[in-house]
Amino acid sequence: MAKVTKKFYYNDELETTAFYTETWRLEKTQVKDISDLLVWHHYWIDSDGELWSDFDDPMENPKADFEAYRTKENYLKPEQIKQFRQNTGLTVQALASYVGMDSSTLSQLENNDRVQTKEQDSLLKGVIDYFQSNSRLP
Repeated sequence: MAKVTKKFYYNDELETTAFYTETWRLEKTQVKDISDLLVWHHYWIDSDGELWSDFDDPMENPKADFEAYRTKENYLKPEQIKQFRQNTGLTVQALASYVGMDSSTLSQLENNDRVQTKEQDSLLKGVIDYFQSNSRLP
């Protein structure tokens, strides 16, 4: 038997508090140039049947889309970038400067708030590969 989760949430947009029922939907989504990503999205349904993004984590579905895109493109994952930076003892500013990107961009990549470009991914992979082969940065 499927578990049905209901929660009482305050909806800022409607300025009301009500019960919402949890649901997951497999949806086709687009990130950048890929328009056929199939991703499980998480929603809460109100009594009128309207879908709402997670009230506690409104970026949950876009982040799932980013993850699917990175997997399809074989891009580095946010945790891989952050782990490399931390393992080398570099600050966000230092690694960003090293690969020629703004520190806020690198921070957004590490926090899964943005998807890297192909060029950014190649630069990051190049630095990581070099470090793994030589135990130092170029």
